[in-house]
Parts: sequence; C-alpha cells; structure tokens
Amino acid sequence: MEQKRIALQEVVITYELLQRTARPANPLAEKTALEAIAATTPDGRDAILHALCRVGLELCKAGSCGINLLEGVGENRVFRWAVIEGVFAPHQGGTGPADHSPCGYVYERKSAQLLCRSARYFEWMQAVDIPVHESLIVPLHLNKDDIIGTIWAVSHDDAHRFDREDLRILTLLSSHAIAALKVHESMYQA
Repeated sequence: MEQKRIALQEVVITYELLQRTARPANPLAEKTALEAIAATTPDGRDAILHALCRVGLELCKAGSCGINLLEGVGENRVFRWAVIEGVFAPHQGGTGPADHSPCGYVYERKSAQLLCRSARYFEWMQAVDIPVHESLIVPLHLNKDDIIGTIWAVSHDDAHRFDREDLRILTLLSSHAIAALKVHESMYQA
C-alpha cells in the first residue's frame, strides 16, 4: 500500500508556541547551568558544546539535544551532527541533508521552528528507529545573515511538548554556542 505524502505545513507547528502556556522560568537552575557551561571553557570547544547540549537537555526536559553544523558547498552541503546528548547520542558525527531536513527548513526560514513528527515529511529520518514527537530547532546565527548550524531539542514521546520557555532557553544557548565557536576559531585559525 502506497503511503500518501504529506505537506510540510502538516509537520510545522511553530504557531503552537504562541498558544501553549509557557511554564515559568527557573532563574536558579539557569544560573547553575550557565556556570557549569562556563566551567568547561578551559576544556575547549567540544566540551563547551557538549555542556550546552546537556543544559538544553535538562532545562528543556528533552529526550535529546544537539548542535548541527552546516558543512560543504552547493549540492554537497550537509548538516553534521557535531554534538548530541541524550537518546540520539549514538548518532553523533552523522549527517543529514541540508536541503530536505528540519534543520534545512530552519536555515531557509532563518528563524526558530517547532515541528511535530517530522519524519512523516522528511522520510530519510525514518531510518533512525527512535521516535521523534516534537523538534524545537533554533538557528545558530554567526551574524545577521549567516547561519552556520542549529541547536535543537527533541521530545521522544507524545507527553512532552515544548513551549515558549524552551524556545527562550534554546535561543540563549544558541548565543553561547556561537560565542564558543567564535572563540575557538579565533584561537585556532591558521
């Protein structure tokens, strides 16, 4: 039996972030988490990025959290799964297409997006036998026009839904990720 292809608009539910009640911020947990990230600074870029993802995992109560970086040019562009914490961690280092993926959609829109069961539209994601209920994805803006990747949080069950507080947290973490990447680049640029 042939499966009907669904439209992208059926998986993009960003508008729901405005309709959902946001849980209150937890400034103490956030302060503690940001201190933990700062403590990894001497350990280098990858340690900082892993700390950012652990914080995203914890503060967003996600099942997985990761940072994907855009690599290649033209038709050879991919998103490298540079850092992953949580259920998807075994897939760290893999890649996904830049032109037909949730991160690619965020890249095109240049804004954060919330997707629901995105493998229904991005069929290649079905090869990973881990359920993805919702994906909250925030671009990593190097500057106003340049996006070098994304930071994302994923829920693996229907019971957990992201809200505006999760969006605020991931947006904050994206700025920390960019700062870490810029510092690393300036220190190790040839």
